[in-house]
This record gives sequence, C-alpha cells and structure tokens, in this order.
Amino acid sequence: LRDITQRKRREEENRKALRRRDQFLAVLSHELRTPLAAIVNASRILQRAADDQRVLSRARDVIDTQSRQMTRLLDDLLDVSRICEGKIELRKEAIDLRETIHQAVQVVLPLIGENRLGFDLDVPRCPIYVQGDPTRLHQIFANLLTNAAKYTEPGGHIRLIAEHDRSEVIVRIRDDGIGIDPDKLDFIFEPFVQEGSSLAKSNGGMGIGLALVRSLVGFHGGTVVAESKGLGRGSTFTVRLPLTTPARRTARHSAPESNVSEMRILVVEDNPNAREMLQTVLELDGHEVAVAESGLQGLEMIEFQRPEVALVDIGLPGLDGYQVARAVRKNPQNDGVFLVALTGYGQP
Repeated sequence: LRDITQRKRREEENRKALRRRDQFLAVLSHELRTPLAAIVNASRILQRAADDQRVLSRARDVIDTQSRQMTRLLDDLLDVSRICEGKIELRKEAIDLRETIHQAVQVVLPLIGENRLGFDLDVPRCPIYVQGDPTRLHQIFANLLTNAAKYTEPGGHIRLIAEHDRSEVIVRIRDDGIGIDPDKLDFIFEPFVQEGSSLAKSNGGMGIGLALVRSLVGFHGGTVVAESKGLGRGSTFTVRLPLTTPARRTARHSAPESNVSEMRILVVEDNPNAREMLQTVLELDGHEVAVAESGLQGLEMIEFQRPEVALVDIGLPGLDGYQVARAVRKNPQNDGVFLVALTGYGQP
C-alpha cells in the first residue's frame, strides 16, 4: 500500500488554483470591457452631439475617467508580472509616511464621496519616518483605501489610523462594509482571489490588488494582515513598517524652467490611430510634429530632418525600435536627437 495523501492534496490545490485562474480571466474580461464600453459609447456621443456642449463635456470626462481606470488595471497586471519575475525595483529614501498617507487619501476621496461614505483620518502630529519607495508606499495605501471604499455600502464609514510603536509604524484601515468570508481570510492576499462574492458585482476587482499590497509591504520589510468578524461585519487591514531615522536634507536649488514649446518632434508608430492621436496631442501643445509609419521610414526622416526628439515605437515591423536606435546612435551627427522609447511592452 502507498500513502497518496500528499498527491491528493497537491491535486486539490492545483484544482483550486485553476478555478481561481479561470475566475480571474472571467473577471479580467469584465473589468476591461466595462470601461471600454463606456469609452466606445462616449466616442459615439462625441460624433453625434456636436451642438450640445454639456453632453460633449460629460462624454469627454467619461473617456478620461475610464481610460485612467483601464490604465490602472493594466499597470497592476504589469506589476504582478514584474514581482513574479523579481524585476520590481524600489527607489528607497527616508520619507515622512504621513505625507504618503495624505496623498493616497486625496486620490481616493472622490470615490469615497461618490459612494457617500464617512471618512476619518487619525495620524500623529510628529513625523513618521520610514525607509521606502514613495511611489510604492502610495500604491499600498491607495489600494487598501480603494478596497475599503468599494466594499462599503453607501452611508458606511472608513477610518485610517496611523501610530508608531518603539520600532515600527502601524497603519490600520477599518471599514464597516461587506466584510470577508472567514474561509477566505487565510488566502485573501493570494493572486486572483476576488474579494467580492459574485461575478455580477461591478466592483469585484481582479483579485490582484491585495497580492500587490502584500508583496510591496514585504519588500519594505513590513507585514500586512486582514481581519474580519465575518460577512457584513466590516474588515480591518493592518500594515506594519519599520521606522527609520530622518535623512539630513540638503538645500535644493530650483532648476530653471525649460521652454519646450515649438520643438521639432518625430513620431515613429505603425498603428495609425495611435500615431494620429499622439501627433494631435503634441501639436496642441505647440510642437512641430512629423510622423513615420515604419522603422526604416523613421530612420530616414531622422537622418534627413534631425528632429530634437524622436518618439520611437519598439514593436515596429521590419526595422524595430531597437534597430532604429542603434542606427541613429552610430552616426555622430545624430547626437542632438533625443530618443524616447514608445511601447506597450512590460519588459525593461
């Protein structure tokens, strides 16, 4: 006889992982389609309601809001990929965590107001210094506050409390929202675990936000835990980070303002819509813009026109962006051309 308990346990874990993956893919499709549908409809309104400025203004606002939402979703996906591949880079410095918390609160306040929630902020009057990456710390608290706002019903309440112990700062984010199923508490920070209980829930999320939070907190030498007394009884997320001593600050000299109007810019992009829209945005900013549809055409235009800046897509047909850049740099006469990579790829 052979004991197959371990094998059965692994098989069950694999099945659970596959179910979470399938649910994640279904939710991802929903989360991307929803803002995309709003953008498509708003663009149709822009085409048809040319005389109604109020309607046009609202359509533009919707496109801006939903585009930012899609960008955040894709950024989170890229961050998960980077973390899995060990490619997250932190730019740490001694910072006052109160400033980061206040910035995160400002980002989430519109959502809190939209959902008609009460909010309390309780932070110490004295600085709380931690050694960390300001952008990633902001991401941690903005993510947790956003979750609290999404999963708390209108009329509910959120409270953020920050306090320092002997060697660490403790930040608690409490809400009286939908709470967490006790069965999920043990793996709520695993990738692809949705906090919401239904795919029909429009704010169910993709199940990657808390996984990001745990990884980023860990990269800062801290911990994060979730607590809930059950469904409908709210939840508390507690982040602990090690304290540090403030760095000596040197006087900063203000850099002179640079005048970047009316620059000569070349856009090398094979996608017609992306090329046209980027050209239009740059021209609205006062620049003189030329465009190229391929790497070979772009290289020829750089050699002939010598633009001050060239925005070069990496994924070009034929001569790709890397090859364009190498060819440009081989010619010393192109030293004045500033090259900028333009890409949707997530690799370095």
